[in-house]
Amino acid sequence: MTMTDHDGHRQRLRKRFLFAWGGGMEDYEKLELLLTYAVPRRDMKPMAKVLLKRFHTIQGVVCAPPEDLERIEGIGESIIVLLRLVRTLSMEMLLPKIIHRPVLESLPDILSYARLGIGVEKIEKFIMIVLNTRDQVLGLEEIASGTLDRLTLYPRELFRKVLNIGGAGVILIHNHPGGSLEPSLEDIRLTETIGRIGPEIGVMLMDHIIVTTSAAFSILGKNPPPIQLEEERLASEKSEMHPGRGALPFHAGHLQSLRSGLAGVIAKENARTAAAENERKE
Repeated sequence: MTMTDHDGHRQRLRKRFLFAWGGGMEDYEKLELLLTYAVPRRDMKPMAKVLLKRFHTIQGVVCAPPEDLERIEGIGESIIVLLRLVRTLSMEMLLPKIIHRPVLESLPDILSYARLGIGVEKIEKFIMIVLNTRDQVLGLEEIASGTLDRLTLYPRELFRKVLNIGGAGVILIHNHPGGSLEPSLEDIRLTETIGRIGPEIGVMLMDHIIVTTSAAFSILGKNPPPIQLEEERLASEKSEMHPGRGALPFHAGHLQSLRSGLAGVIAKENARTAAAENERKE
């Protein structure tokens, strides 16, 4: 293409996007249009197709680690900065849909945030979601990172952060770089440990969720470790010590109901994501 051809092609792309805000455009065309703002004087269609072939989806491209992008011929700092900016802004736009909202309502956005933030990472990372006694989200924060298949999370540090912002419950989310949703033995042990210690200091583990780029798995909703009995035992003991006072921030029935609800939302989101992926491939 000549420079005039480039300009005309880009103008047509912009007009098509403006006409239906991307509706009817192929993924490579939308990505091509985005890349033109980083490299204004080059045909970006081949690059858009290379990126989609390498990272499969637009989300995969936007979330790709800089070191992986740098290995692709023609990718420079301007493209890496633009893609990371899109990722950062996308995550920040999700926050108002999450903070101070009931967790069952905001969980789809929480999962999107987690997939964008840690879903494609090559090392394991943890995000904590802190809840108040009304199941509203007080805050979320990345709290730990590890290696390809191992991560160390210190319960004392976790509980300190939760209590510092007045939390009564916490949801843990971490990624599996290999793409498996199957909880490891370490995942189960950590869930049991947090679930055992937390009630003693008034912090309940509501769920522990594994995320990948396209799906999620609720450990407590699908394969619960034996911590509910511990919660019930503590609730009974403290009720006897302080009759008429709710010693724990959530009773056992509420915990079971919330965990079931969380698992249900996760199942619906997995189905929705899978359907969208199948539609994209057709």
